[in-house]
Amino acid sequence: FTVSHERVHKLHELLATAAIPLMTGLRNPSSAQLSEGDALISLSEVTESLLQEVLQLAPFGVDNPKPVFLVSSVRVASLRAFGRDKNHIEVGVSCERTGVTARAFDFFNSPENFKHAPTIGNPVRLLASIERDTYRGGLALRLADVLPSA
Repeated sequence: FTVSHERVHKLHELLATAAIPLMTGLRNPSSAQLSEGDALISLSEVTESLLQEVLQLAPFGVDNPKPVFLVSSVRVASLRAFGRDKNHIEVGVSCERTGVTARAFDFFNSPENFKHAPTIGNPVRLLASIERDTYRGGLALRLADVLPSA
């Protein structure tokens, strides 16, 4: 980009203002209304394309956490504990508007440990990261939390 000599003294202020959404991990300033999560998405946006965008941000770690999405307008379709000690959870969800389905899971967790315990048939919002499902193939959501629908 170019800056005219007359406006160069305002460049620092303009760049600092534009950087605020980026420094807070938000995709765009309109996402500032989110109470939790890095971006608001629908279940139909959980795609290979989104996963590839996320993977471009790797490597993930303490100073670079994996993005957590707020997935809205989903309904709990199934719920099951799995693992030898039944200490892992799988939540099948479907989009209330489109019918798109997805598998969400977490290890060493149970429904009552989330802010809002998922129950079959109830609408919820998910805080989750997107990843490749190495067990069943395709994509899955790694649950960070389950919230009541807005």
